[in-house]
Amino acid sequence: MSEFYVKFSGIRDTGEKLDGLAVELEKCADSVRHVSNRLDGEQWEIVCAKLQRMQDRFLQEGRTARNCGNVLKEIVLTYETTEKNLTGEVGLPTLSMKESTQRGESILEKFFNSIKNWIASVKEYYANRPNPYTVEPYEVDNIVFDTDGEKGKYGGDQGALMYRDTEQKQWIYNNILKKNIPDLELSSDELDEFYSNMNNTGCAYVALLNTVFTHFQGREEEFEKTFGYPMFDKNGNLNYDIMFADIYTTKHSDGKTFKGLTPKEGEELIEGYLKNHGVKCDAKVTNSVSPKNIDTLLYEGKQVIIHYYCGNIYPVGSEKGHTITAHDMVITGVTEDGKYIVSSWGDKYYLDPNEKLNTVKGKTHFSYSIVTYS
Repeated sequence: MSEFYVKFSGIRDTGEKLDGLAVELEKCADSVRHVSNRLDGEQWEIVCAKLQRMQDRFLQEGRTARNCGNVLKEIVLTYETTEKNLTGEVGLPTLSMKESTQRGESILEKFFNSIKNWIASVKEYYANRPNPYTVEPYEVDNIVFDTDGEKGKYGGDQGALMYRDTEQKQWIYNNILKKNIPDLELSSDELDEFYSNMNNTGCAYVALLNTVFTHFQGREEEFEKTFGYPMFDKNGNLNYDIMFADIYTTKHSDGKTFKGLTPKEGEELIEGYLKNHGVKCDAKVTNSVSPKNIDTLLYEGKQVIIHYYCGNIYPVGSEKGHTITAHDMVITGVTEDGKYIVSSWGDKYYLDPNEKLNTVKGKTHFSYSIVTYS
């Protein structure tokens, strides 16, 4: 009688169920493709882009299910064969105690060697892929992060306030800054300097407000009711600058002091700011983000900010990087070769998390904040 027992049927059934699930997911992907093919015209471009990402996701999950099923069936075969060999259920001849022990050791040795060979083959497979860092490409596409560059900017721009016309600058001063700092008195030149100081220290605030606008996409009336000003200006552009001024002066400026935010301060600011407006938000600083799981986090509706220090970011279409000392950016996706797609100064950039610099101001390092709305 065997001294150990593995329920082969249960494991094998699970493997077969995963195979069945893979087939269903592939059918779903095919159905989505048929729907997308029937939508024609520019008015369906955004819908078709979302359907394409849905189709890709179904196919990705189908491949994962099929691979898991195959692994489980391999495990069953390995254990089943080994147990039969060890327990003599394959017609082994009768042996003396010494011979039996030697035979048992031989079988075990072969078993462990087969496991070692299997592990080595897996390592060799991953080492010899064309690009061992290949991941599933993914990028969000919404009113905040406009991937075609035609309907707006790629997120907020901390420097945009400096380039507003005089009327717009004054409106924000009268209706936002003075509301939050009642004793604030600034001349026109002093107001320009105020906005310049916000630009120099405002990346974390803009990253946070990008998550707010993303959360309220398609709910313009609710946005205005919540914050007291429209989601869009008269020209149809998102009111990034108004919220930037509002968040910045809510807590971290008295009109004379300007400062950036640590990741922990950013977490507390966004949660507190939104709580005061009746919005539930959870922000957590973490290191548990990578190119391997960023697409899953974004697909689940979570928003991810990277706190990036002493590293390069690359404009789209350029191999020349901008070296930055400290910068917060929303991650909007991941490329096939494992680079992050980020929003910075209202434009799209790429960031390679595997590129590490050693500058006079320090070595490249970073952490993340995951922002979840409920």
